[in-house]
Amino acid sequence: MNVKPKEGLLTICHCCPCCCLWKVIPQLDDKISDKMHKLDGVEIAIDNSKCIDCMKCLNEICMSEAISFKDNAIQINQNKCRGCGLCVNICKQNAITLKYNDKSIDSIVNKLQNLVEL
Repeated sequence: MNVKPKEGLLTICHCCPCCCLWKVIPQLDDKISDKMHKLDGVEIAIDNSKCIDCMKCLNEICMSEAISFKDNAIQINQNKCRGCGLCVNICKQNAITLKYNDKSIDSIVNKLQNLVEL
């Protein structure tokens, strides 16, 4: 792919549960885990009026420990969230959605096109 040398590693994660590094990252020091973050312009949102409190997003899928249950509602810690979207996929009530900013995504695509020869 002819990826040019850069000072940082750039990768896009699809959070494969069979081999995901996030299974160990929550146990690591914040100095290490804070280096991994979601793409700019990506956010996970919860509509608690649709949520039935099945807790699948909290107990079964979130590898970055970004989901919690507080004050009788599911909450997302946007600083911990990596924006993988697995919680969106597991929620059968459509209470969790992935939101993104088109300008931010276009900027990221342009950055990638300058780094990688496709």
